[in-house]
Amino acid sequence: MVRAARALLCAVTRLLILADMVDVHLLLNKLRTVETDLDKLKSASSQSELVESARQFGRSANELAAQAARRQHELKEPRMKDELAAARAVLKKHSTMLLTASKVYVRHPELAAAKANRDYVLRAVCSAVDTISAVAQ
Repeated sequence: MVRAARALLCAVTRLLILADMVDVHLLLNKLRTVETDLDKLKSASSQSELVESARQFGRSANELAAQAARRQHELKEPRMKDELAAARAVLKKHSTMLLTASKVYVRHPELAAAKANRDYVLRAVCSAVDTISAVAQ
């Protein structure tokens, strides 16, 4: 009876570890999608291209934020939870700012301030994505 209980406990533990690995894999896939969409957004040269890239980025960023929220609730370590929560907040807050700053930059590429604003917001979003990636791994 004790052997059977131990075997069951061992099997359940393996299953939980496997499920956790699948969750992390899904989160990392969403991260790659967001990174790809950020590259497209960064290289957009026309308003229509920018709007389409921003739409794709918004969808993938929302999916990433939702997946990261689920992961945050599963974490036990408070420091990791806090880092993930902060990165999610930055991603959410700066996503709209990124669209606005990018629109201004596409319209006025000659303005150094427009480029600086866009680059600042882009760095903040990339930093948030990197933090989510670091916490996930």
